[in-house]
Amino acid sequence: MNHAKTTTERIESIERELLEAMKTSDVEILDKLLHDDLIFLLSNGQTIDKKSDLDAHKNKVMILETAEFEQGEISIIDDCAVSKVKLTASGKMLGQPLSGEFHYIRVWKEFDGQLKVIAGSCIQTK
Repeated sequence: MNHAKTTTERIESIERELLEAMKTSDVEILDKLLHDDLIFLLSNGQTIDKKSDLDAHKNKVMILETAEFEQGEISIIDDCAVSKVKLTASGKMLGQPLSGEFHYIRVWKEFDGQLKVIAGSCIQTK
């Protein structure tokens, strides 16, 4: 069995699980997939942590109404993976309309068999 291929498939699958949790604001799944010490850089330069991300979904501050997902490159490095994702989305952020093409880089690391996002960033290109 090709370990890298299996791991790549796991990353693709868990990226889709993360997107579904973001679309439905499923805080329980997000809590499972985000590491407690997450550092995430937004396109405006602001850094958020896991609590901020979960609070945005709990309080419906971040609402994804539509989201088209395209998995990009995945690089496997030991028990970590770097994943590039393109998301064409619309919704609301802090009550303001949000629409465009967003590119994410996420760093996933395995902890006791569970993949978690430990770091990431997002830029809007359109």
